[in-house]
Amino acid sequence: MTTTVHQPAGRHVGQFQIESLGMRWPEDFQGYGLEPQSEYNYCTYGIGNTEKRAFLDCLKMVAYEGFDVDDETESRIREAYGPADNTETALEAIGVEQETDETPFFYIGIKWNCREETAPAALE
Repeated sequence: MTTTVHQPAGRHVGQFQIESLGMRWPEDFQGYGLEPQSEYNYCTYGIGNTEKRAFLDCLKMVAYEGFDVDDETESRIREAYGPADNTETALEAIGVEQETDETPFFYIGIKWNCREETAPAALE
């Protein structure tokens, strides 16, 4: 799967750190960001009702930040994260059996640096 924005930005993910932020109810999620002395310049996170959906949302959010998430980049990130389960929902994982008004989600965060920048192709 290649995740791209409409107008490729020519920016590529370099060094990165991807991590599971666990399962949380939306009101309990404190956010995800960079520390003042972070070695990374960018960060975002993804959410989903399964771990795999959170992972895919995380990749999509990197693309929304203006970075090309081509096959090579996606492969590097997938390898670093490992397999993401698509069978168990967050609700099942925390053991809630009755219906609720709120739904918990899986959260996955990524921090990264830009590997290179190239000018986007001119519109004709």
